[in-house]
Amino acid sequence: MPRVVPSQVIAFIDTIPLPPAEGFTTIPYSIDTAEFSGLADLLDQIPGELLTMDAATYASFVCSKSRINRTLSMWDAQPRGQEATRLLSPEQADAIRGIREALAKCPDESPGLTTSELNFINDLRLRTVSTASASVYGLFLCDSFAACICEVSPHR
Repeated sequence: MPRVVPSQVIAFIDTIPLPPAEGFTTIPYSIDTAEFSGLADLLDQIPGELLTMDAATYASFVCSKSRINRTLSMWDAQPRGQEATRLLSPEQADAIRGIREALAKCPDESPGLTTSELNFINDLRLRTVSTASASVYGLFLCDSFAACICEVSPHR
């Protein structure tokens, strides 16, 4: 299965015809259920390490993702008949837009294990702790832990 990255999901969202952001309050807008379901599946496939956004944006992202999943559950529970298209509420359209905005802040690649600078962490104190933790983690990944200790030890 190919790796799903935020820009791919953004490109997919851009293919979904959404109602205008303003002035859409009373007229229902139809959406293809396959697109809505596909979006939920793609969101589940984004690796967690790529979801690097601030806390408020992440909370909004999680809530928007939950709204999509709840909508799909609700649609599944409704009587059969017109499964190909369903009506989209303003809240559901806003959830899709919110997901797009949140993913636009995320990179498509995570820092490698050998990366020593974690510039995506804004708080300098946390960045220092994270960098130290990453260095220790890197030691455990060595084929021979003892050999790594000998290489970095100043007491040779």
